[in-house]
Amino acid sequence: MSAPSCTRCLRRLSVMTLTGLCRSCKDAENADRPFQMLAMKRNGADVATIAAQFGVKRGTVQRMLCEVEPTKVRAATMSDIIAVTSELTGFTPEELASPRRPAPLAHARQIIYFVGYKCGVSYPRIGASLGRDHSSAVYGKQTCETRMAADPEYADLVDRVYAAAVARKPLTPSSVVALREEPAPVAEVEADPEPAEELDEMELLSRAVAQHYAVAA
Repeated sequence: MSAPSCTRCLRRLSVMTLTGLCRSCKDAENADRPFQMLAMKRNGADVATIAAQFGVKRGTVQRMLCEVEPTKVRAATMSDIIAVTSELTGFTPEELASPRRPAPLAHARQIIYFVGYKCGVSYPRIGASLGRDHSSAVYGKQTCETRMAADPEYADLVDRVYAAAVARKPLTPSSVVALREEPAPVAEVEADPEPAEELDEMELLSRAVAQHYAVAA
């Protein structure tokens, strides 16, 4: 029985691998994968479709795309990212930078870490924008990736924050995601205008005569 060979370069293998590729060809395939994912995204495929195609998690797709997506013409600043996250989640910039850590607020803050990383901002700068150090930014970004892989709606929110931060397009009210319950504002009801004074025929005639003599005088 002949020794197994790599299915791509036909190099002899000491042990048959699951993929049928030698280490060099396998490394090349892994290096090409992010670019294949990017090509699918440019052709309109969403993250879930790309993940299913390659048999990986959504977070893995997001991470690989971060590595190969070209830098945007207008890079998003941390101010843009924080402002967009505030608009889309309902938390104020002050709340996002506060030391408070309830789950919804923490999830919104982790979006900022991930999107900042995706826009090429350094970890120390990302952390400093929220009053934290680089280790908080690293952990928050990784936590965001994990949550994106398990929660498609959260992953979609992260995508919208990234797109809006880079483009900085005006946001519509329908884009806002309610991560917390807010009481609906009570609409002010305008008072009905006072009804017009009803005058009988004799009163109208009397006023007309008085006005006539006033003009004549």
